[in-house]
Amino acid sequence: MEQLIGQVQKNSTEIVRVIITEHKGHSLVDARVYFPDKNGEWHPTKKGLTLKAAAVKELLPLLQEALEKLAGVKV
Repeated sequence: MEQLIGQVQKNSTEIVRVIITEHKGHSLVDARVYFPDKNGEWHPTKKGLTLKAAAVKELLPLLQEALEKLAGVKV
Protein backbone atom coordinates (compact mmCIF):
# COMPACT_ATOMS: atom_id res chain seq x y z
CA MET A 1 0.00 0.00 0.00
CA GLU A 2 1.36 3.38 -0.92
CA GLN A 3 -0.68 6.58 -0.96
CA LEU A 4 0.68 9.94 -2.07
CA ILE A 5 -0.59 12.66 0.27
CA GLY A 6 1.11 15.60 -1.44
CA GLN A 7 4.35 17.27 -2.34
CA VAL A 8 6.14 20.56 -1.89
CA GLN A 9 8.93 22.17 -3.92
CA LYS A 10 12.18 22.02 -1.92
CA ASN A 11 14.30 23.98 -4.40
CA SER A 12 14.61 24.41 -8.17
CA THR A 13 15.56 20.75 -8.73
CA GLU A 14 13.97 18.79 -5.87
CA ILE A 15 10.59 18.11 -4.30
CA VAL A 16 9.56 16.53 -1.01
CA ARG A 17 6.76 13.98 -1.25
CA VAL A 18 4.69 12.85 1.73
CA ILE A 19 3.51 9.27 1.29
CA ILE A 20 1.68 6.82 3.54
CA THR A 21 3.32 3.44 3.18
CA GLU A 22 3.55 0.10 4.98
CA HIS A 23 6.57 -1.90 6.10
CA LYS A 24 6.45 -5.21 8.01
CA GLY A 25 2.83 -4.62 8.95
CA HIS A 26 3.37 -1.07 10.23
CA SER A 27 1.74 1.97 8.63
CA LEU A 28 4.29 4.74 8.15
CA VAL A 29 4.50 8.33 6.97
CA ASP A 30 7.41 8.92 4.60
CA ALA A 31 8.61 12.45 3.75
CA ARG A 32 11.32 11.98 1.13
CA VAL A 33 13.31 14.17 -1.25
CA TYR A 34 12.85 13.34 -4.95
CA PHE A 35 14.84 14.43 -8.00
CA PRO A 36 13.96 14.31 -11.71
CA ASP A 37 15.93 12.26 -14.21
CA LYS A 38 16.68 13.52 -17.73
CA ASN A 39 13.22 12.35 -18.85
CA GLY A 40 11.45 14.24 -16.09
CA GLU A 41 10.57 11.16 -14.02
CA TRP A 42 10.88 11.65 -10.27
CA HIS A 43 13.05 9.32 -8.17
CA PRO A 44 13.50 9.12 -4.38
CA THR A 45 16.79 9.89 -2.68
CA LYS A 46 18.06 8.54 0.64
CA LYS A 47 17.27 11.96 2.14
CA GLY A 48 14.06 11.77 4.08
CA LEU A 49 12.21 10.72 7.15
CA THR A 50 10.00 7.68 7.78
CA LEU A 51 7.96 7.67 10.98
CA LYS A 52 5.20 5.72 12.68
CA ALA A 53 1.98 7.66 13.30
CA ALA A 54 2.80 8.22 16.99
CA ALA A 55 6.11 9.88 16.11
CA VAL A 56 4.41 12.10 13.51
CA LYS A 57 1.94 13.17 16.19
CA GLU A 58 4.86 14.20 18.44
CA LEU A 59 6.72 15.93 15.61
CA LEU A 60 3.85 18.14 14.40
CA PRO A 61 3.79 20.51 17.41
CA LEU A 62 7.57 20.86 17.23
CA LEU A 63 7.39 21.83 13.56
CA GLN A 64 4.60 24.30 14.36
CA GLU A 65 6.70 25.86 17.12
CA ALA A 66 9.72 26.12 14.81
CA LEU A 67 7.58 27.80 12.15
CA GLU A 68 6.20 30.30 14.68
CA LYS A 69 9.70 31.17 15.91
CA LEU A 70 10.98 31.63 12.37
CA ALA A 71 8.09 33.81 11.28
CA GLY A 72 7.43 35.50 14.59
CA VAL A 73 3.70 34.96 14.11
CA LYS A 74 1.29 32.05 14.20
CA VAL A 75 0.05 30.68 10.89
